[in-house]
Amino acid sequence: MKISYSKKYLRFNLFLGIMWLTMACISFLLDEPIRWSHYFWFIIAALYLGFYWFQKKYKYLSIENGTITENGPMGKTIRLNEINEKRYFAGDYTLKTTTSKLTINTQLIDQQDLFKLKSVLEKLPVDQN
Repeated sequence: MKISYSKKYLRFNLFLGIMWLTMACISFLLDEPIRWSHYFWFIIAALYLGFYWFQKKYKYLSIENGTITENGPMGKTIRLNEINEKRYFAGDYTLKTTTSKLTINTQLIDQQDLFKLKSVLEKLPVDQN
């Protein structure tokens, strides 16, 4: 099961990428001498558009084969049967095992997928603090 980013969050990253790309094109066309800073705008635009593409394709979380995985460059994987503690505070779920901790920001999750995530987390045989 895949848990998606919210559409608002994805659109914001797309908007920022397009905005930076527009700024890069305008600065490239209006200034006569080409400076290194013009390429800086293109790099920022590429990063935001890359974030948008990656988040759209790979989603926020994957729950498969008894594991929950946060997708991303520094993503973590936790086995569901190893979770010792489950905590909900200020819109974040914190899942802890003996060796690792995973924090899930529910404000980044699409509302329909949030219900799926909650149903999975409710089935965990852990006391909620």
